Amino acid sequence: EGNPHAVIEGMLIAAKAKLGAIADLLSKPVLLGFMNGAALILIASQLGKWTGLSLQETAFFPRMAELIQRADQMHSTTVIVGVLSLLFLALIRQLQPRWPAALVLFGLAIGGAYALDIARHGVSLLGQLPQGLPALTWPSLSFEHLTTLIPAAAGIALLAMPEGILLSRAFAQKNHYEINPNRELMALGLANVAASFWQGFALGASQSRTAINDAAGGKSVLSGLVAALLLLLFLLFLSDSLRYLPVTTLSALLIFAGLNLIEVRTWLDMFRLDRTAAMFSLITTAGVLIVGVLPGIIVGILLSLAYLIQFMARPFDAVLCSAEGRKGFHDVAEAHLSGE
Repeated sequence: EGNPHAVIEGMLIAAKAKLGAIADLLSKPVLLGFMNGAALILIASQLGKWTGLSLQETAFFPRMAELIQRADQMHSTTVIVGVLSLLFLALIRQLQPRWPAALVLFGLAIGGAYALDIARHGVSLLGQLPQGLPALTWPSLSFEHLTTLIPAAAGIALLAMPEGILLSRAFAQKNHYEINPNRELMALGLANVAASFWQGFALGASQSRTAINDAAGGKSVLSGLVAALLLLLFLLFLSDSLRYLPVTTLSALLIFAGLNLIEVRTWLDMFRLDRTAAMFSLITTAGVLIVGVLPGIIVGILLSLAYLIQFMARPFDAVLCSAEGRKGFHDVAEAHLSGE
């Protein structure tokens, strides 16, 4: 069968066409709102496994409502293990922030699960994982498959591109560095080309893995290379060592990463300086939670344009004057109010 990776590389075309300029339409309030919304979605996605519930709802607010309604059905032992895992991560972050908290937690959790046989008490374990690498295969593609594959591949690309750009832009804003959106698209495209030779799924920017990498202190592409090498090591030799890892512990790691992405203090600072910008940020967060990530991005872009139009229509201005006893020039209105 044809592989959608063979044509999803519209991302490469988009990079050459400089479509990464879409990132320039995203203002700081929108980036902050997107990050907070994405973090809450990440946390909500793990609450079922963290509590031992099989939640049916996928949207944020219905999922939270279902969790509250079924609170009496939570598996107590699973919750205890999940809470202890979360507290351990918070304690290590507070006392020894340079320690690889996730590795230490996984080692303790696997050892404890094996020694105490917690699976007998109803706690779900990760279980047997596939071992070895998938077979290297040239993607087969015939002309008659193109009419089916092109629309599907275009849809995947349109979903992956804006989310990937916005995710990278949001983390760049958070950690104070610059990105080239077109290079981000190029990287996503090349990653999909590589995945297609191993019959992999379509790739995009991973919110959860990016959050975990950021929470662990990863600051450069070297962290991704090390993670890839360790993943290769586990696939080839150590996959069986994770079979006793409690699923709730893995969920606790993702929840902890999501909690570290929520920027409440930054939003409060923005609210004190510019309430309009803070409201735009809050609306973006609500949009991501209500209608989803991709429609939420569109809402954010529209809000950024509205904010720009408002600023252009009513720019900040001031008439300057000299004030007795004060150096430099000052706003006439400010000097008048102070009685000078």
